[in-house]
Parts: sequence; C-alpha cells; structure tokens
Amino acid sequence: MKSKLVLVSLLTLLFFNSWAQGDLPKGSVMLGGNIGFSSNSTEQQSSQTQKATSFYISPAAGVAVRKNLFVGLNLGYSFTKNKSINGSPSYLDSTRRHSYNYGVFVRRYKPLKHNFLIFLQGDLGGFNSHEKSITNSPVTQYDSKTFGVNASLSPGVSYGINSKLQIETGLNNIVALQYVENKAVTTAFTPNSSRSSSFNVSTSLSNFTSQLYVGFRLLLQKKNKPGASKEG
Repeated sequence: MKSKLVLVSLLTLLFFNSWAQGDLPKGSVMLGGNIGFSSNSTEQQSSQTQKATSFYISPAAGVAVRKNLFVGLNLGYSFTKNKSINGSPSYLDSTRRHSYNYGVFVRRYKPLKHNFLIFLQGDLGGFNSHEKSITNSPVTQYDSKTFGVNASLSPGVSYGINSKLQIETGLNNIVALQYVENKAVTTAFTPNSSRSSSFNVSTSLSNFTSQLYVGFRLLLQKKNKPGASKEG
C-alpha cells in the first residue's frame, strides 16, 4: 500500500506540479554525468567459464554563456576485465582495458510547454586506451595502445522535475566523425608490431536503440535581477 502511495505521489509531482520551467538564464551552471558497474559469469558444458567485469564514470560540467546555451567539459574513465577458463587442464585467458576520454561540449536548449525542453549537443574531444591480453593455448601476449579524436551531435529531451533537477533522454552520437590511431605488439615466439589508422563517419539512425540513454542533470540557475535587461 505504501509503495502505491509513493508511486502516485511521484506521478503527481512529475505531471501536475505547479512549478514551471522557463528559459535557462546566462550564468546558470549544469552538473551531470553517468556511472555504472556490471559483472557476470557464464559456465558452459565444454568446461569453459567466462567472467566479465566493467566499470565506467563520466562527469560533466557546463555554464550558460548566454540564455539556453551551455559550454562545458566532459571527462571519462572506463575499465573492463574479461577472463576465460578453458578445458581440462584449465587455461586462463584474460584481457584488461583502461580507457580515458576528455573533451568540450556545446548544448543548446529550447524550452517547450509543461516543463519539457529539447536540446542539441555537439561534442569535440579525444580518447586514449590501453589493452593487454594473454592467451595460454598457445601462449600469446597482446599489448595495444589507441589514440583518437571525435566530433558528434546528440539530440535529446529534458524534463524539469523542479528548478534544480532534470531528467533527460537522448540519442548519443546520432552523427559522428572519428579518427583513430592504433599501435599493437603481439608476442608469441617473437614480438610482432603493427600500426594502423582509420577515419570513420557514422550515424546511429539505423540502430538508435543501442545509443538511447537516460540520465539526470543538476541545474543551478542564476536568477535575473529585477529590472535587468532580457537577453535574446
């Protein structure tokens, strides 16, 4: 019974509150980001066990340089680890990957009715990653370092729960440009190095469900002083 009352209260807050979202004034601060962790283990009949662990964190902060227009910074770190135990006697294969990303963004909001806003965000940044893997049958080591730069556009919709908290959903990288350089060394009996580079143009229009996200943003809105001129 209590859970039903809580649900009804939340729905009332979201759809029937008297607070109204308007324009986001110059000087407002936007804080947000994402964090996640996952771990799973799979056992198969062929005496194979696979374990995977991943973690990521990506904070972001921006400031309104004019009404409804934010400029800010994105940072990010992710770690993945995969282990595979194969056969009897067992052989352990493992892979570890550390990734870092950094960049700037520009986000333009357009207020709608009933506390909704639409936005379009442009991102420009770079990323580095380092991956090491070991395969024991036969014994092979792989060491890879990657550097890249990318630019992308991401549209979305935001809902103002109150004057400071917004929930949003959008499509990451609906259009993206990316340049990547990779250096790798594979060691079996002797080291074998390789180097590659690529330039890609992609869109998520054909597979938008994989790019759909839900997140929160904290908005510290600057109040306009009485008598201050309105900015267009």
